[in-house]
Amino acid sequence: MYEESMEKITAGDLQEGVSLLQQVISEYPDTAAAGQARKEIDLYRGIAGAVENYPVASARDLMVRTARVLERLRFRRRLPAALDDLVPQKLDSTPVDPWGEALIYVRSSNGRGYSLISLGSDGAEGGSGAARDIVIRNGEFKEGGW
Repeated sequence: MYEESMEKITAGDLQEGVSLLQQVISEYPDTAAAGQARKEIDLYRGIAGAVENYPVASARDLMVRTARVLERLRFRRRLPAALDDLVPQKLDSTPVDPWGEALIYVRSSNGRGYSLISLGSDGAEGGSGAARDIVIRNGEFKEGGW
């Protein structure tokens, strides 16, 4: 079972590999395999968590970089009507989140503020975990709705 867990991990199925390591520890606690599993399980849990959280961290990073451009323009009262208006002078391309969707940009009606939004992994309003919306309003991350 330990070897099977290592095969799963090597193949990239970290969740299943960690589950099998836990099973080795539970079912064969006094074996050398269980001892090795105890040494490795925290490492692979951490890697699995990092892999799971990477898209959200990547989306937040993209949004911060985009918001920096917008903040410089907001300071000069020159917010664009659309993010496409910033390409190629300020941005190399229209920002697309890790789930393949363009960031949503909404300029306030008075032209002095903005919201920048990623709808998360599900591409729909709301959600939790990786599906949770990420919102920056006038340079600050906001919790909750737009």
